[in-house]
Amino acid sequence: FDGLCAVVSGPCTRTPHVVIVSAFPAEQLMLRDDATITERLEIGGRPVLVGRLAGQPVALSLTGIGLVNATNAATALLDHLDTSAIVFSGVAGSGLEIGDVIVPAAWTDVATGSVFPVDPQLLAGAEAVAATAPVLDRCTPVPPVPPGAEVCLVQVPRVIVGGSGESSDPFGGGPLLCQPGGGEVFGCDEPLAAGTPEGPRPADPV
Repeated sequence: FDGLCAVVSGPCTRTPHVVIVSAFPAEQLMLRDDATITERLEIGGRPVLVGRLAGQPVALSLTGIGLVNATNAATALLDHLDTSAIVFSGVAGSGLEIGDVIVPAAWTDVATGSVFPVDPQLLAGAEAVAATAPVLDRCTPVPPVPPGAEVCLVQVPRVIVGGSGESSDPFGGGPLLCQPGGGEVFGCDEPLAAGTPEGPRPADPV
């Protein structure tokens, strides 16, 4: 993967990457920990970590909170990266149990009522994983950094595939701005150092 190509020259024709986006730093933390990062670049004003995760070439990026931020970030990434898929990984409210992992088969835009089915191959992959009944962790330290007391769920978390998710915009059509130094929820992640040329450089410790 040539990060300089991605930033300067428009869409690349290198090996397609799975782009994994999350809204805020806490949602991305576990992905960073499990990935091998080989490049760090900036696209659309957002840091992008490039490497491999579970053997797959990936690009990890943060969108910021809300639909407008998600739209802007996804557009910039598609403009500059050759992608095989986009996956959003994050937390959300639902009527299910805390800790359950949910993969809807379709998403509904609450404002318009439009329904968007997810990629059928990715959905089939999620169904195959769910069929193995993976054992998910019930316990975690709170807060995670620095680790506090371990807190455990009463129930065993499940992987649930299917049904419909919903997306809505509570911010009146404007982007919710991140806050430098705002922490794991409202923070912006670590931007490239001032004066660093746009393009690849050795990965920062993550």
